[in-house]
Formats: sequence, C-alpha cells, structure tokens
Amino acid sequence: MALGFFSSRQMAEGFHAEATTAEQSFEAMADAIHRVILRTVAQYAHLGRSISEVLAEHDRKPSEPRHSAKVGRNDPCSCGSGKKYKRCCGATVH
Repeated sequence: MALGFFSSRQMAEGFHAEATTAEQSFEAMADAIHRVILRTVAQYAHLGRSISEVLAEHDRKPSEPRHSAKVGRNDPCSCGSGKKYKRCCGATVH
C-alpha cells in the first residue's frame, strides 16, 4: 500500500477514500505512510543482507559426502523386487 500510495495522486486519493479512519486528513495519511515506508525499506535492506549472509555461509561450508549402507551381493534388492541384489539392480552396476 505504501508504494502504491506514492505511485500516483489517483492511487493516493483512492487509498485515502478507503481508509477506515476517514477523519484523518490526506496530508496526515501521507505523512504517516512516508514514515512507515522509510522504516520498511530499511527493514527490507536488513533482511536482504541477512539472507545474503546465510547463503554465503552455506556456500562456504564443505558439503559432507553421502554415506550409504553397503549392499551385499546376496542381500535382498532394495528396490523391493524380492530378488537378490546381484540378480536385480546389482546386475546393471557391474
């Protein structure tokens, strides 16, 4: 709403007409929104910096190698076929 209010005079007048506190003057509403928008922009900038810091830290951390349980040749295949691993999915590995 704050950005829309300052986008054009028509938008600002529309927001003022729809405001729940119609007794508030147009100028008072503009002043209040101006104060809010300055604080909001500063908060968005802080949020953006925080997100950038988290992403940068994530990129710095070395990824851990994936560990999987070793499947024996005669173990049941993990795909659920009921066959031995060597006769099922293991046949395509070797």
